[in-house]
Amino acid sequence: MLDINVKTLTRQVLKMEIESYLDARPYMIKKMKQQVYLVYIRNGGSLVATIVEQSLAKQGVNVFLGGVTCRRGSTRIKTKPGLISYAIRKVVKWMPYGILNFFRNMEHLYLLVGNSDRTILDCQIDWAVLNDADYVLIVDDAVDSGYSLAHVYQYIQEGSDNKTIETFSVTVTRKKPIILPTYSIFNTVLIRFPWSMDFKK
Repeated sequence: MLDINVKTLTRQVLKMEIESYLDARPYMIKKMKQQVYLVYIRNGGSLVATIVEQSLAKQGVNVFLGGVTCRRGSTRIKTKPGLISYAIRKVVKWMPYGILNFFRNMEHLYLLVGNSDRTILDCQIDWAVLNDADYVLIVDDAVDSGYSLAHVYQYIQEGSDNKTIETFSVTVTRKKPIILPTYSIFNTVLIRFPWSMDFKK
């Protein structure tokens, strides 16, 4: 059975991990020059991008933000508001992390089968500003199969004149996704983020 390490990150710890990662890579900052456009993949990528933006701003980089929504079927079921989502949140609230980690691994096994079907449901990008930027960084919280990141990367590449497009993710949960982010903090680790359904406050 697949048993991947599950790591729980509070907002404060997540912020420290991202800031430490960026501080240790001055060459990454150098490539951004004076202006960078961050494209975050909702929902998890939005908070990650905000932390990245704040960290880059401290180093004198002018940052612009834009978001896209890219979904697979199973995610729509979990995030759709209503009775099912409410019931799931109520149940996981009382489960110990040991059991929740087991279910995390089961979900991960299920997603290994997956499919490449992804849809851009919403796009809030200022293409003129993006094309004027020195550098574009696509940001997500986690890369599983890599299909969402690959889809968004192709979408940005086709709609932009910018030749410098790289990707950043907090974690890569598999050894061989179809696309590896240019930068990632953790590898083969399932992260329980503050916005995850099974995160306990």
